[in-house]
Amino acid sequence: MTTPVTPANQEPEPTPKVVPSDGIQSDTDFDRIALALSGGGFRAAAYHLGTLRALNTLGLLDNVRMISTVSGGTIVGAYYALKRKQGVPFDTIYESFYAILYDDTLLRKALQQWEKTLAGSSSPNYKLIRAFADVYDSDLFDGATFGEFWNESDLDSFPLQTVVFNATELYSGLAFRFQHASGIDDGYLIGNRNVFVQPNDARQLRLADIVAASSCFPGGFEPLVMPDDFPRQPGEMLFYDYDNGRLPIDRLALLDGGVYDNQGTESLLIASDRNASYCEKNDIKPGDPIYDKIGPMSLLLISDVSSAGVNLYKAPEPGPSAGEGDRLESLPGKVDNWFRWAVGVAGVALGYYLLHLFVLRYPPFEGFLLGMLAGGALTVGFGLQWAVRWAIGKLNETGKPFDPIYGQATLPIRKLSIKQIVYLLTIRLTSVMTLLDTIFLRRIRSQGYAAAAAGREYKRLSSVLDRLIRAENDRDTPKQWKKELRTIQPVIEQARSMGTTLWWLNDKFRLDAIIASAELTLCYRLLRQFEERPPQPGSRSADVQQRARQLWDAYQRDPEFFRNVAVGNSPSRSAAPQPPRDTPAASPPSQG
Repeated sequence: MTTPVTPANQEPEPTPKVVPSDGIQSDTDFDRIALALSGGGFRAAAYHLGTLRALNTLGLLDNVRMISTVSGGTIVGAYYALKRKQGVPFDTIYESFYAILYDDTLLRKALQQWEKTLAGSSSPNYKLIRAFADVYDSDLFDGATFGEFWNESDLDSFPLQTVVFNATELYSGLAFRFQHASGIDDGYLIGNRNVFVQPNDARQLRLADIVAASSCFPGGFEPLVMPDDFPRQPGEMLFYDYDNGRLPIDRLALLDGGVYDNQGTESLLIASDRNASYCEKNDIKPGDPIYDKIGPMSLLLISDVSSAGVNLYKAPEPGPSAGEGDRLESLPGKVDNWFRWAVGVAGVALGYYLLHLFVLRYPPFEGFLLGMLAGGALTVGFGLQWAVRWAIGKLNETGKPFDPIYGQATLPIRKLSIKQIVYLLTIRLTSVMTLLDTIFLRRIRSQGYAAAAAGREYKRLSSVLDRLIRAENDRDTPKQWKKELRTIQPVIEQARSMGTTLWWLNDKFRLDAIIASAELTLCYRLLRQFEERPPQPGSRSADVQQRARQLWDAYQRDPEFFRNVAVGNSPSRSAAPQPPRDTPAASPPSQG
């Protein structure tokens, strides 16, 4: 069992060090980049693919030493990490994953797999999320297991020293981290301090199941349960608490990692502190060859598709007035009246039938239809009456423990009309959905950013999808930059309008715009920082500045640049052209 570096029986908090964290100040800031890929469905997967592509264009991709992914970010992040582990060059990774996004077949194949499971087996694994996991396994990961990351023979060629794929466990409500740290044999858990699994068990898990757990957003999918929903895990799986040993549970439910931390930053802060402690304990110092591999992060880069928009919830119009519609208290009486009408209709039909049968001595041609009418009327009447009385009885039974409050509450509720009740339930539901889907996640996001900005021995850079929209509206943005931002605004607007789904359907046309918006946002953020702190000529920072400026200028000359670099009409893009090294760096925009 591995031994955590912090003894507290809770999720360890990274230890802040009072050092300014904003701004690229030297070439060493690019030495060990920690990349956080947020959740957000296909929009996130496409945006992070653009971030990876931009880092490759800027010559920084191999400096990414740590990666932490959540939900949609895990789909692309796990794919990238696995392919790099297998020695696949980035251009091939980009083309392959772009084609997967463009083809947009994951949902269709998952539904087909789900139907196949339901139709041909009595297996209890009939969850929709299980069908998605099987499709991830066949289309993205080719049966790969988490154990592939334990092969450390390629430590010099595989750039990612730490990989963390985040889910949320429902035992203690914390992040469950499927993680591996190369070169460090101690100090991290697969899970968290309250509940974790042994590495030998985790290594057998399909990478596809880990991705499914990380992207298993509540409401859309069922929780993924370990070990039942992880087919590569044979038999019993043991769960542990760091302080108390084995836990008395044999199953653990997992949900989307964004429920706990939708940006995945906390995992990187903990991992960086862990690496720093390891280096200190083993007397590994800056300048040592191994330090560049396993040292703490020098730059935290957050790729984030979350929006900071306003007008989140449309205030409802006034509801129905007291005189509109029937009151709830009148419903039993109305049902009784409907029942009497049903009995009456059935009686007339039956009488007509008997008249023809016994008096006129021949069965009517309509006899069969009249019998059906009589039976149907009685069935509907009895059914409605029984249903209403059963519902009222259940409500009264449920409310008994809450007397006298229940009795007091039901009196005014019975005065409401059916329309008023529907109105009140609708606005309650929509406001709760806004709370959970937007405000709650925004609060989690702000806490993550606050922790990241607390001041540590690293620099911080965020690449947020709607950052350029806010920059254009910021009165402190120089005029020339505002002019250039207006040029590419249609691209950003097209990208940010995409919802959080695991499919494109009618939004496939946004794919290239989302990838482009990631490139533009990262370039803008870097160029503004270099403008404030100009790099030394000939330095690595100067080279990054030149590459960022050339990519930015390509979009300034043609906002549809991202479409023009497509390969014909094929569903893939060529890798971004590398800026020529002998081209002089373009100067930043004027301040006028």
